[in-house]
Amino acid sequence: MTESIINKIKELGGNTDAVSIDKNFAENWRSIRFEHHLYDRDWDVYGIDDYYEKYKTQYNNDQEGFYKNLLEHYFSGHELPYGQYFLRNWFFTPFKKGTEDYKELDGLIDEHEVKEIVEGSEMEFICLFYFYGYFSGD
Repeated sequence: MTESIINKIKELGGNTDAVSIDKNFAENWRSIRFEHHLYDRDWDVYGIDDYYEKYKTQYNNDQEGFYKNLLEHYFSGHELPYGQYFLRNWFFTPFKKGTEDYKELDGLIDEHEVKEIVEGSEMEFICLFYFYGYFSGD
């Protein structure tokens, strides 16, 4: 893992204390921790205007409590979709016999098609993030 990647992770609020030059990328990625979700700049924080409208009385009367609840609502460990990216570190092995997700891509893409684009003999992947997609229709 390069120093520029580590610095970007730190800039985003990630803890890289357990990253080591002796580990490969997957091992290092699995040791990185974020205490919050990440949000796309284009989407900002999905629904925050509605959140403000719903709790503006609290905002006017108790801003400290409002912001505490806002942080809990948008940045806690929940799985509710607010346009955030969820950090993950699991392996995806759709071409490896005997794995839980073997043949998950059957009928969608063949291993040889992936190998034309991705170098490597074993087609094992690591999930970095997942997110909910949004389309405004505009």
